[in-house]
Amino acid sequence: MSRSECFRLERQFAGRVSHPEECAPWQGAHNNGSELELRREAVGRKNWLFVGSDEGAEWNTIAVSLIASCQLHGIEPWAYLRDVLILLPDWPSDRVLELSPKYWKQTLEQTDARERLDGSIWSRIPRPPSSP
Repeated sequence: MSRSECFRLERQFAGRVSHPEECAPWQGAHNNGSELELRREAVGRKNWLFVGSDEGAEWNTIAVSLIASCQLHGIEPWAYLRDVLILLPDWPSDRVLELSPKYWKQTLEQTDARERLDGSIWSRIPRPPSSP
């Protein structure tokens, strides 16, 4: 029995009849994680009406995409951005892909990246406090 048929039966009998056995797998299913992720975009959509210009909207898109990519790969976005901005001026252009969130953990394991970060005064700046 399909999910839509189970839903139709639930609506039709409004709990007066127990669910058929075929509907049991759908009872425990939920999508809380995906709903939470969509909520962030829905709330942001109203806020993003006021980015000021097309260029501002483009920069906002880049920032949101970067943060989402960091979260996808289990990286703290503020620390990642700080470290990339430290490394970027002296980083070889043929290795720029190593600075992407996808490869960031492997990059931090490299000796040259670690030495550059440890030698920078900016790497000791703590993360800004989170807002209440």
